[in-house]
Amino acid sequence: MRLAYDELTSNPRRFGHLDAAQLVKHALGLRHTFPEVGQVILLYLYWELLGAAGHQEFVSHRREVSEFAEWVGDGDVRFESMAYPDLWSHWEERETWEGMTAHVSALRERYGFDV
Repeated sequence: MRLAYDELTSNPRRFGHLDAAQLVKHALGLRHTFPEVGQVILLYLYWELLGAAGHQEFVSHRREVSEFAEWVGDGDVRFESMAYPDLWSHWEERETWEGMTAHVSALRERYGFDV
């Protein structure tokens, strides 16, 4: 994470679609708050259109997320990312509580759209 901090200090506009500085702040906060836990996970959830692959802004954002993930590596704070539709699918596959399928359907109806 130190490398990411140093790079963003010298080049704050390194990423155009990802607020990498904020993610580094969250990671440092997690590391400080939970030093005894060992490795913790910083999960970055983000929304995108269902047809995101056809829109350059979303493609660029995913590329930056992937680049950032490689950049910070596996230290005390592991960085993971997931789009909301992927999270909903994950929930649906497990259906761990009553009403989850209906809840996921409602989320998809309200937030899952394409233009």
